[in-house]
Amino acid sequence: MKKLLTTAAFVALLATPAFAEDTTPMSAEPPAATDPANPPAEANPPATPPAAAAEPATPAPAAAVASTDLTFVPQQAADQQLVSAWISKSVYNPQDETLGDVNDVVISSNGHVDAVVIGVGGFLGIGEKNVAVPVDKITATTDADGRVKLALNATKDQLKAAPEFVTLAEQQAKARSEAPAAEAPAAPATPAPAQ
Repeated sequence: MKKLLTTAAFVALLATPAFAEDTTPMSAEPPAATDPANPPAEANPPATPPAAAAEPATPAPAAAVASTDLTFVPQQAADQQLVSAWISKSVYNPQDETLGDVNDVVISSNGHVDAVVIGVGGFLGIGEKNVAVPVDKITATTDADGRVKLALNATKDQLKAAPEFVTLAEQQAKARSEAPAAEAPAAPATPAPAQ
C-alpha cells in the first residue's frame, strides 16, 4: 500500500508542474527546418488585428487550454526508470553489502528528483532512520530481466553517521509541539483576609 501511495504521489507531483509551467497551446504541425537565407514566416499570424485597448481580452476556458497543451508519454525510454522500481529496493555499496532500503523519493516543485531517502540501521524497520542521498550519487543498473539494482559508494558507518532526514510534515509537527501553549486566563486575585 505504501508503494502504491508513494508512486501515486510521485506521479501527481510530476504532472502538476507540467500544467503550471507552460500554458501556450501546442501547434499540431511539426516545426519546419530553419533556412538562414529564408527566415520562417510567423507560424500562426493573428487572424485579426489586436483588439482596441478599451476591450479587455477574454481568457480561453480552462478546459480548452488544458486539452491543447496536454501531451502523453507513450512508453518508457531505455534511459528512464520508474520510481516504483526503486521503492523498497535495497541499496548496495561497492562490496555488495546492503546499506538500506529506499523508503521515498524527494521531488522539487519543478518536478526534478532531488534525493533518494534510504532507511538505514535498525531491523525490520525498528530503530531505522531515514537518510536522504542526492539522486546523482545513486547508480542504477537493470539486468536482462528488468530488475533494478541500486548502488551507492558509501559505507554503513557513513550512513549511520549521516544526519537524519526530516520531512516537512515532521518539521511542522515539531514546531507545533514546541510552540508555547495558549496561556490560560489568570485567576482573579483573592483579597487578603481582614485583620
